[in-house]
Amino acid sequence: MSVQSRMRSMGIAVVTIVCLAGGALANPLDEPQSPAPPTPAARTAQQAFDEGNRQMEAKRFPEATAAFRQAVKARPDFAEAHSNLGYSLRNSGRVDEAIAAYQEAIRLKPDLAEAYEYLGGAYLMQGDRQAAQEQHRILQRLNPKLAAELMEEILRAR
Repeated sequence: MSVQSRMRSMGIAVVTIVCLAGGALANPLDEPQSPAPPTPAARTAQQAFDEGNRQMEAKRFPEATAAFRQAVKARPDFAEAHSNLGYSLRNSGRVDEAIAAYQEAIRLKPDLAEAYEYLGGAYLMQGDRQAAQEQHRILQRLNPKLAAELMEEILRAR
């Protein structure tokens, strides 16, 4: 086989590989793609979420609740905001509303471990030990550390 034939075969092989890779090889001269800028709703949601966290850390739960409500209104798919809304509601004594917020957070993001832990605590506040233990079972797969914390809470609730 001549050098030209070998080169042509190699060229065909390279083209075949690139085609099979689905164009996964980037052109080194291409500019990196920057993520799209956040939408106004996303910015509003993040600002409200940050404010809610500040209020929550200061244990001003009614103010935190209002901020998290604003975050989820601006971005209904913001699972972490739903979870923190639940936390603020629970600490304001509004356990039924807190449970609904945690359930929404989990629906939106099934691997959000903190929501399961908080939901388990809310169930304990209602005296539903069995539901709290179910959250513990789920947490064992997602986050063993949080599962252990919830189990401590379950054992203290006896």
